[in-house]
Amino acid sequence: MLLQKIKWMAVGIALTASTVWIYNHKDSLKNLTRSNKNSGIGNKINPEFASYISAFTTGYISSGSTIKIKFASEFSNSTELNKPLKEEYFSFDPAIEGEIIWKDGQTMEFKPKERLKPGQTYKAIFHLDKLAEVKKELEDFEFQFQAITQSIQLETNDLKSYGGNDFYFYSLSGSVSSADFIKADAAEQTLIAKIDNKVVPVKWIHNEKGLRINFL
Repeated sequence: MLLQKIKWMAVGIALTASTVWIYNHKDSLKNLTRSNKNSGIGNKINPEFASYISAFTTGYISSGSTIKIKFASEFSNSTELNKPLKEEYFSFDPAIEGEIIWKDGQTMEFKPKERLKPGQTYKAIFHLDKLAEVKKELEDFEFQFQAITQSIQLETNDLKSYGGNDFYFYSLSGSVSSADFIKADAAEQTLIAKIDNKVVPVKWIHNEKGLRINFL
């Protein structure tokens, strides 16, 4: 009788992921570590730009990321750092609202006003001619990047009894992992727990990064 009850509880607990957040992009997390060559976000760059630009934002990025250009030499001094610039050094397609600052003497950063649209590929142009005197073919530095497509993965642990001699109360723990940042209230909508078609409360344990949320 006791074993039948335990079996019923194991079968009777249902975990349903929201259809809005169905985990259908299992390779999204892997894409974060892939090189630009393999990401599908192509950037054909004139090698002469290397005299001015040493690094830039490209590939798959978080929807909350900033866009940066790092120069081969310093263009700014310490008194100009972290102050919004009036000059429009960047252009984006689709358009992105935000502000531009000098992060350090060699790094200019564009800070979007809002999060980027998940899954959206952006074409960017950095207007190098507004910063330095360059020949015509080096006036505009074009590059691309893509905001990560949001997806989740559900993991559950084994059922555990609360006491060695008490087989009437059990707990089930697990986690919801997301490819990109997810707000706490949105994460909690991805999961419903039921026993015998009766909804039971779920305790959520959130963290600051918002990429992995535990539940009980």
